Amino acid sequence: MFDYIECNYPLPDGFFAEPSHQFQTKDTPDQMLSTYIITETGWLTEKDGTPLAYDGLMEFYASNISGSGPHGYMTSDDSPAYQADYRALFDGGKLLWNKGAKEAVDRGDRKQLTRKEWYAKHR
Repeated sequence: MFDYIECNYPLPDGFFAEPSHQFQTKDTPDQMLSTYIITETGWLTEKDGTPLAYDGLMEFYASNISGSGPHGYMTSDDSPAYQADYRALFDGGKLLWNKGAKEAVDRGDRKQLTRKEWYAKHR
């Protein structure tokens, strides 16, 4: 499975997700839908604030695409589709650097539908 990352540390491209926004990762120890936090000061903790002495590279990612089908695709908030991919290096749970960006997703010739249009076509 995967775990969740809440990143309260500013991301390199200026995308600062609201606290309720969660990224996914497969690089944390649990992989059982647990939540980990990168604090404003760059420390990795468990959801309850317990420090996590994590060493190594962690990749975390998010997308607002929430449905795809023969008529097109939709996003969770009707905004343009994006994919956000980041990498962070930790030493003993302390963030050393982070890289990555949130980018627009080009779905080729597939049309983006509003949620209302999506549900009307997929009943």
